[in-house]
Amino acid sequence: MGTPMSESLDNQIIVDTTEVFFPYRELSVKKVGRKRLLNREKYLEAVKKLGTDSPNVLSEYLGVSRTTIWRVRKNEVSDIEVEQILSDVTNLELKPYQMSYKGFLHIPIVKLFHELNVRNEVSGKVIRRRIGTLLNICKYLNVHPRRLKPEQCANLLLKVKNMPLKERPHGISWSTGRGVVRSFFELIYGISGQKLTALGIHGKLTNGSGSKARQRLIIKQRHEFFNALEEVVEKRFKEKVIIASYLALPKFMFYTATRITASLNARIEDIVMRGEIWFIKIVDKGRNGGITWYKILLGELKDEIEKILELREYPPSGFLFEGLRENMVRIVFREAYEKIGIKVGGENGIDVTHIWRHTFAQDMLEATNYNYEIVASIGGWKSTQTLKKHYGEIGDIQRIRALKKAMGEKMEETNHEFKF
Repeated sequence: MGTPMSESLDNQIIVDTTEVFFPYRELSVKKVGRKRLLNREKYLEAVKKLGTDSPNVLSEYLGVSRTTIWRVRKNEVSDIEVEQILSDVTNLELKPYQMSYKGFLHIPIVKLFHELNVRNEVSGKVIRRRIGTLLNICKYLNVHPRRLKPEQCANLLLKVKNMPLKERPHGISWSTGRGVVRSFFELIYGISGQKLTALGIHGKLTNGSGSKARQRLIIKQRHEFFNALEEVVEKRFKEKVIIASYLALPKFMFYTATRITASLNARIEDIVMRGEIWFIKIVDKGRNGGITWYKILLGELKDEIEKILELREYPPSGFLFEGLRENMVRIVFREAYEKIGIKVGGENGIDVTHIWRHTFAQDMLEATNYNYEIVASIGGWKSTQTLKKHYGEIGDIQRIRALKKAMGEKMEETNHEFKF
């Protein structure tokens, strides 16, 4: 006989009880999800603390992804709430993050100032200088840019103007500061230049404007500098091509009157060879990315350039002064100047690199009997007026010679050679 029916049924009941009638409390499994990394309150608190709603900044501060920031911003926070926080006058104080250039640039009014400068085709370098100066003014006054007043700036700049050089606040000068302040209040608030002038923030040329027009390194100083530079670079660097590049750079800036940034951006593929004469395309200071000039390479400068190319096995393209960085060039040049006792910086000192453009102007004007048109064309000045004012006043010797000649005195003819 088979298994009794009652026994079979009991077995089934036991099985069914286990599977079907198991208490619900023990069957249920509590869901455990990840704790939310960010909510509406934390987001708004961070916006208030940092003074910005930039996803990149908030992401870094809160330690969450930009996707998380974006999701909370879209689903839980309204634009009105954020705008109210950012425009709340009681919250307008410089936060620690905003005291850095990057943080300062995220402040809405500063961002607008940046955009308006771009629209007015101001160069990137000038924009950075303007915003940096504005930041230094706000930091010194401990004032948010939204609360900045023309009177505050005028009082500060007039005070700085009369301060000894060593006592002036970092990054704030009368000559640069007044231009930045005028630009800020004119562009952002539409305040007239006349009102700003009445406060003392005028746009007149300063007493020092053009004061370095006669600065130059005479030929003896140039040779001394070159020898000192050779000692410095041979001590600092091992690569022959780097040493050769450093020694060629001052000659390049002298013979072509090219500024340091444009010189270091000069490219091999932009050299055009026409027999013994070489030309190189240079994009130098100016709006819309700069002005294009074709500078002439010949004589000892061409020889120096050929030496660099030979050491690099004549590459078809790349930076002509590959491996040289502007900050290091300034350090190395300064060290060489100090070796020969030439003062750098300040009111009476020379500019570390720009002195070569001044020297070109002075020497080339003498060599061409002060032909401003020719010198401006060779060196890269759009206006002879700018050349006269800021780089090349007629020297005393030339004035004396002209006066003697006009008075009928006999004079020996002298030729001034344009050489490094």
